[in-house]
Amino acid sequence: MDFLFNLVSKLVWFLVDPANWIFFLLVLAFLAARTGDIRRAKRWLATTLIYFLALTVLPVGDIAMQSLETRFPVNPKLEDIHGIIVLGGGEDIHATELFDQVNLGPAGERVTMGAVLARANPGTKLLYTGGTGALSDIGNPRSGAAVAGRLYEELGLEDTEIILEHAARNTSENARLSADLVDETQRWVLVTSAFHMARSVSTFERAGWTDLVPYPVDLQVTTLEYGGGYHGQINALRIAVREYIGLLAYRLAGR
Repeated sequence: MDFLFNLVSKLVWFLVDPANWIFFLLVLAFLAARTGDIRRAKRWLATTLIYFLALTVLPVGDIAMQSLETRFPVNPKLEDIHGIIVLGGGEDIHATELFDQVNLGPAGERVTMGAVLARANPGTKLLYTGGTGALSDIGNPRSGAAVAGRLYEELGLEDTEIILEHAARNTSENARLSADLVDETQRWVLVTSAFHMARSVSTFERAGWTDLVPYPVDLQVTTLEYGGGYHGQINALRIAVREYIGLLAYRLAGR
């Protein structure tokens, strides 16, 4: 069931990914022209142009991201915590294997903040949860947790008990599989990207975690940038749309 959920989510994402909308609109324009409906073809082309210009001039992606990233305070005060949970996704598994040195991805702050908080709170546990969600990695023993574990070992976190969860492919599995390794009723700090925190907190709470302290990192938006260009806005919009869909899908599925 988890594999099917993961597969369906990737197929649905291909259809709703904002980066693919220009392609879909151009296909519609082409099909209309092929059938001789020139007026409709022009409408689809005009829609494509408006969509592109809107993302080039207006901070559409920034606004969508900001509404996600401001739901929890940054740098919350930590008191009487038992451990730190870091959600995978900040590591680059393939580059780490290829070059035989730890490589982090765009959300690398997840990994590094785990080490920072562990050093600042000696005696706490550090749980890193993350396998790989890539369909091409099915059956492959590689995992994001292994990359993070290597980094933490190289950093020398001697005073920290490090727990690695290698199997989780999505946020729901992060929550459930982590609960199998530790006591989910104790106070844990939850570290993940700010835009992903709302879904993470609700998912962990549904899985039985009762005393979470959200610690958002990897913040994408500092100011709303007008005229920032298509590339930056489409990237922000993609992340935000994916997260909103994830929130809805997880709620409907009871995850």
